[in-house]
Amino acid sequence: MAKRGNPVRTIPLTAFAGILIFLVAPFALPAVGQGVQKSVDTCIRSDLHPGDCGPGRLEVDFKARMAPRRLPSREFAPVAVIASGVIGTEAGEHPSALRRVTLSIGRGARVDTSGLATCKRRWLERLAVAEARNACRRAIVGHGMARIGFASSGAVVRAPLTLFNGGTSAGMTRLYVHGAAGALGGPLVAVAQVRRHGKGLEATWTLPRILDGDGSLLGFRFEIKRTFARSGGLRSYLYGSCPDEGLRARFSKLTFVNEAHAPGVAPRTMLRGGLAVPCGPKRR
Repeated sequence: MAKRGNPVRTIPLTAFAGILIFLVAPFALPAVGQGVQKSVDTCIRSDLHPGDCGPGRLEVDFKARMAPRRLPSREFAPVAVIASGVIGTEAGEHPSALRRVTLSIGRGARVDTSGLATCKRRWLERLAVAEARNACRRAIVGHGMARIGFASSGAVVRAPLTLFNGGTSAGMTRLYVHGAAGALGGPLVAVAQVRRHGKGLEATWTLPRILDGDGSLLGFRFEIKRTFARSGGLRSYLYGSCPDEGLRARFSKLTFVNEAHAPGVAPRTMLRGGLAVPCGPKRR
């Protein structure tokens, strides 16, 4: 039996073979006027354990890879990162909105923004997709696409994504992900703050509220890849290596918020887990 007044749950997640496995977690809350929250069932699915998780559960599937896949084990080389994800529920209901992601990357990743043009967040929050790309074209470091679903109408729209360098100051690098939900809404800007963390990186992504909470992220795919000239040489926005244990990342917190007020779903859901990014030693 869950404790009264504790609607937030943190569920562990595991990972394998470069895939953050499905986590399916229903949160049965009492109806208005009832006093005690019901028990919480959890169900974890993966390629290894497909299972039958039943309806109503939150599913998360993230994947990432680097190109090239073969990298030096100790030195850094220019890389591109391709990431994708799917968010939904077993029965196809509108999922809670992903609002915050905290990600730690072990040895094997580095960001370099020195000499790269930057874009201001306040500009992006006022500009449509084409306008933003034109105004800050020299600061673009990646592109992608997102799918956004709306609780009230059931509509799903595709939102083009553009990733902009926000610059580095006081040891913090900012990355802006700009998009728009078509005719249903104005510009949307997600913000990533990246800093050194031990021998690796820690990134905190904050996603915007979509149409006063009616919208939720259903899926995404983006590629971060940018080279630029500096001091007579060619530099890369991202560098990677492949340590002996491989490149690993840890999601210390994924925060979902039930902004659409779906019945029987917790106001806030927090997940955690890991991600292994496939890589191999560079052949000499």
